[in-house]
Amino acid sequence: MLITRLLRVEQKADVVQPVAPPIGGYYRTGFYGWYGSAWAGVPANVVSYNVLTLETTLWDMRNETVIWSGTTEAIQPSDIAKATNDMAKVLIEKMKKDGVI
Repeated sequence: MLITRLLRVEQKADVVQPVAPPIGGYYRTGFYGWYGSAWAGVPANVVSYNVLTLETTLWDMRNETVIWSGTTEAIQPSDIAKATNDMAKVLIEKMKKDGVI
């Protein structure tokens, strides 16, 4: 029996600073290229997302013992069916490499 359970959900955020536009066809150089857009009042974009930590355990039900266990992380999947399929491929490959299946 293969069981996957959610261990935790961690909320993370990335701050993306906009790039200053070119002046007169040339990109800014030096520190003004990095900080110019901030001084111009252009706000940074904050992107929030969840990181899921999952634990998968393979049980031998005849002996009621754990044969194999592993953890995986997934970034907030928008398509659960695709994420499940992708995770299954990773787990199967790892279990084959570990000689479990």
